[in-house]
Amino acid sequence: MSKDHQITVHSVREYQSSNITHEAIYMCQAHNEKFTYFCSEHKELCCTQCALRNHRKCKHLLSAEDRVNDVAESQDFQETLENLDILRKMFVLLTDNREKSLETIGQQKSDVMKTIKGWSSLIKDKMDQFETATIQELEQICKEGTIIISDQVVECKSAIAAIETSQRMLIESGKSEDLNKVFVTLSKVTQQLRKYLQKYDRIENRSNEMKIGFKLDKNLENIQNMGTLGQVSSETFRIPKLSPSFPFIGTCMMPSIVKLKSPVTFTANVNNDKKNCNITSGVSLPDKRTVLYDQTNRKIKLFDKRFHFVSHLELYSLTGSMCIVNERTVAISSFWGIQLVSVTDSLELLRNINLTTDCYGLASYQQNLMACVNGDSILICDASYKVSKRIPSFDSGVKAISVSPDGQKIHYIKQDKIVTMDMNGTTLETIESNELKGVINIAVDKNGIIYCCGEMSNNVVLFTPEGRQLCVLLSSEHGLKNHVGICLNDRNNKLFLFESKSSKIKVFSLAL
Repeated sequence: MSKDHQITVHSVREYQSSNITHEAIYMCQAHNEKFTYFCSEHKELCCTQCALRNHRKCKHLLSAEDRVNDVAESQDFQETLENLDILRKMFVLLTDNREKSLETIGQQKSDVMKTIKGWSSLIKDKMDQFETATIQELEQICKEGTIIISDQVVECKSAIAAIETSQRMLIESGKSEDLNKVFVTLSKVTQQLRKYLQKYDRIENRSNEMKIGFKLDKNLENIQNMGTLGQVSSETFRIPKLSPSFPFIGTCMMPSIVKLKSPVTFTANVNNDKKNCNITSGVSLPDKRTVLYDQTNRKIKLFDKRFHFVSHLELYSLTGSMCIVNERTVAISSFWGIQLVSVTDSLELLRNINLTTDCYGLASYQQNLMACVNGDSILICDASYKVSKRIPSFDSGVKAISVSPDGQKIHYIKQDKIVTMDMNGTTLETIESNELKGVINIAVDKNGIIYCCGEMSNNVVLFTPEGRQLCVLLSSEHGLKNHVGICLNDRNNKLFLFESKSSKIKVFSLAL
């Protein structure tokens, strides 16, 4: 019966992560009962006990049978199928490119062989051993390049097979009359989309072309001291982007990245403020307390985890960029360097780090401080707060920086573009989006996802570490208006937004 079946090989880990057909996942995890209702208000399945306990006041509680056909015919369902097909085609295109590269290496190898043999026929005596040594060097270079690209082809074909499996599973679930299977399968396959895309970016970013050549040794007259006929060379260069964008938009992609909850808004005004405060930056500490910079009143303000005011510290000559140094210390930039502030039951100035120049942007990685000075270079201070390295940014006017979770990349803003460079100052990526205008500040989460806040576009746009736009996370529909600052707390998944010339702070809960 299975003679016409197509067999694909996957590792046990891949099978376990993608096996979404087990009956247990179609049951309520809290009560071990079958899902029997669907709540349109919360857009989730629920069993009888969940319906009684959590959805008693919901006005649109339907039976699962009433919703099964709607899900299979929904826009989310169709968008997921379309996205899977687009991603499969992207891998097919990349596979074709890699296979053509294999053919090119073989042709280049053949051309170089002809050149080598042509020269060897003109030289006598020791030519046989020279030819052998040179060809061995060529063979080794070609072998190394072939292995790398062949592995990439295997990875691509494996991904294509996995995507086609997801497509078949989704199509089959759409034929089912069981809403549980349709809904859960759609959710699980949607989550796989991001993993497929990350794998594609990972392969494409490692994909290089090879250019093999041969240069005859000019010192042929000194033949007794020669080891080979000449030097075989090889250089690599990035292939052009085969698939520059991917339409992960709407509700189809959102569940695999983040789910927003209604924001909490609190005010940073306190009784002894002389003027209405203007919060331009802040940080959320690991213990859920918040430290904010009030530019108008020249204060740093401390709030507890419920956003109740605790204390403040008056500081002057600040430019206002903040970052966390450790669980009890924050750093804030000034016109002459950096000030370190201790955060206990109150705020206390610990020390001043004099950089003898104006500091505008701050970031930290494992207690190493990165300070953007004079808008044209970045200073790195070690754990003892001594300058250990200077990195030229090549761009004037840089005001905000952020560092990747591994400490290997620095992101900064340049005219609504996000530039990524390595620790030597080499530009790696330049990210831009038509969705963003007036980018002033950015943040990076523990997964390397980049959050960009557009003051003029009134939105927050997410990008992958490779520079691919994921989605517009927040917009004016969520109450955004002229927001100039953003910060994240990875421990409790909170996103803070600071509105221009305002004391209001919006706090969104992110269910990742």
